[in-house]
Amino acid sequence: MSKDSMQAVRLDSASDSLTLTNLPIPSLPPDSVLVKVRAAGINPSDVGNARGAFPHTTYPRVPGRDYAGIITDGPADYIGEEIYGTSGDALGFTTDGTHAEYLIVPCDSIAKKPSNLSFTQAATVGVPFTTAALALH
Repeated sequence: MSKDSMQAVRLDSASDSLTLTNLPIPSLPPDSVLVKVRAAGINPSDVGNARGAFPHTTYPRVPGRDYAGIITDGPADYIGEEIYGTSGDALGFTTDGTHAEYLIVPCDSIAKKPSNLSFTQAATVGVPFTTAALALH
């Protein structure tokens, strides 16, 4: 694998079939950062996405919504930040998601990872926390 490529899980269609493949590291669009993914969660929506349960998903697609990682490219004041997050209906559905070595995150979606959480712990917070919060309201 070259320094310009990464490993990623990829859905080529709604078929339950995932492929581990090499893809180019994403190009950095304006107002975004490149994140080296250190951990990614797997949620029921990721499974549903692979099975075609979300008609708005575009293929081919790297699935995944929850992540934790380190910013490696973007505005200088963000480089090296440890961040975590989740997505609404875009990440993993209409833009490539978190089940890859690198991920593009818009600057306005950056959330610093709490220092008392490991990358693995932080990557599992997103969808489960949102689900619990919605259930309490």
